[in-house]
Amino acid sequence: MNMERRIVYDWNARRDVRDWKLEGHGELLVADDGALHVRTLNHGPLRRATNAWLRDVTLPAAFEAEWEYRNDHQTGGVTTHEGVMVLFNALPLALRSLWEDPRPYALYSDIFGYRKMVCYSCGFCRSPYGGESQLRKLGGFVPPEAGESRWEETAGMSFDQLTIVSKALEPVPKGAAHARAYHRYLLHRAGDAVRFWCDGVLVHDWHDRGQYLHHREPLSGGHLAFRNFGGYIDSFYRSLVVREIKPEDTHVA
Repeated sequence: MNMERRIVYDWNARRDVRDWKLEGHGELLVADDGALHVRTLNHGPLRRATNAWLRDVTLPAAFEAEWEYRNDHQTGGVTTHEGVMVLFNALPLALRSLWEDPRPYALYSDIFGYRKMVCYSCGFCRSPYGGESQLRKLGGFVPPEAGESRWEETAGMSFDQLTIVSKALEPVPKGAAHARAYHRYLLHRAGDAVRFWCDGVLVHDWHDRGQYLHHREPLSGGHLAFRNFGGYIDSFYRSLVVREIKPEDTHVA
């Protein structure tokens, strides 16, 4: 269905790193090819990450985000438990805003949200390193006994698995050379549906119908970010655009 889509954000129209809020150990740059360059210097203990938040954009009720991505991993490759992901429909719970928490580590190390936030996340560029793309619902009203993001503890590992709502391999061959080439990603969010494509191939097609115990309602609005657990790494986002769509739009990449 060919529906008109209103552009909400277009990186190519501005190429201004001030559109983004950086959390964690890193820096924002503009690459030679015009891409948004997110440099993660060190992801630290407890799976702390670098988040690059699209600062002043609230996501429409129905939207699609499209970008091309490649990376240059300075440590020679990532494991299946590290890598990059997109966070979307991120909403504050205990806080008035996502930026309010004064703890410097909590701003970016907090994959479960510690009741601070709820969001969807989708990992990508995982197949070159032998891993799966995992679509998750994270945070919400998580009971304290679920633990923090300490992966060596049983509670943390069990909760980690609970958050996964879909997992699949991306159509990208294994090998670091494929990670260093641009691949095209498309995220489609409308109604209770979350769909995600890689290089024109549908990877995830999931409907949020209350399966996640700690926040059963589908998420709408909120913020979008890119997160990296794999420092030291240079991530490049080219042709990034966010569009408002009609809820009934069934876009095919």
